Amino acid sequence: MSPVSRGSKNMTTMEITLENAEKVKRKATLDHRNISETINIILNEYFDKLDFIDDLFPYLEIDYVGKENAVIKDRSQKKLVDLEFNGEHLTCLDDSSVDCEHTKFLWMSFQISKIKPDGKKIDS
Repeated sequence: MSPVSRGSKNMTTMEITLENAEKVKRKATLDHRNISETINIILNEYFDKLDFIDDLFPYLEIDYVGKENAVIKDRSQKKLVDLEFNGEHLTCLDDSSVDCEHTKFLWMSFQISKIKPDGKKIDS
């Protein structure tokens, strides 16, 4: 990354994939913003969400997310917790719940998009 001064702001140049550049360009056009502003909004929202999740669940961490299951590290209970998509719901195998802190944590995470149930809709 190379620092660049733009007025009173310190900026940097970055390389992104062409696929992501096209997505950013489309979003910028839809939002009537320039590309740099759009990238900074996306990054700010991303880091704000990570901070929010960490404030709510500082003891939880994603260990693995696959197509139909996930594993959460629960440091407060000192164990790994398995979650699975059972056809309709994301279920915590630790307590057989669809609405515990482990499922809520995974629903909030960006990694939830890795769960790809063969054409089935996931109920939250």
